[in-house]
Amino acid sequence: AKTKSAKSGAAKFARRSIIQEPKPESRKPGGTRIKSRHSGARTAMTTLSAYLASLETAAAAAEQAEADFRRETEARAAALAYARAHAYRRSNLVATLATLAEGAETPELAVAAVQAHLRARLGWDDMSDARDAVLTRFAPVALALFSAAHPVADEDPAKTPEGAAPDPAGALAAFEDWYAETRESPFWYLFEHYIPETPRVDY
Repeated sequence: AKTKSAKSGAAKFARRSIIQEPKPESRKPGGTRIKSRHSGARTAMTTLSAYLASLETAAAAAEQAEADFRRETEARAAALAYARAHAYRRSNLVATLATLAEGAETPELAVAAVQAHLRARLGWDDMSDARDAVLTRFAPVALALFSAAHPVADEDPAKTPEGAAPDPAGALAAFEDWYAETRESPFWYLFEHYIPETPRVDY
């Protein structure tokens, strides 16, 4: 009985050893190791994952490029819209002021007419030091418009020391530069109208 039990235990140990014994690596003739199917599958999945990630990165980059382009385009369009609005305001105002200066009999009357129109156009019913400064600085523009509308002889003393009549374009540019430097905004912003909210009345 002991002998039979010993043989049975030895058989179980042998079977366990056979199960736990690692399988020898397969090699090609000549000693080259053969890769398993699982190793190849892992490599393929890694390559596919990297490819899919690159596609996702490219899509995100394209989306960002589109957003940047739209932002830059909107900013450029807004800048052009402001420039267009200011150009028309300048053109319309100067055309009106030129008519007033042309109809004035003297430079002083031209300045008075131009300043009065500016006050009315901007709605300046109540004056202040800041508004007075704007009208005073705008006087050379009125004088330049008057001189351009009323040509004089070369020897006339009303001409500038350099011997040339005041230039309306230069006078207006100088005024715009002064206003932008002192007020930190373009002069033509004053001509933007904002409609106040009307309070709702319930009847």
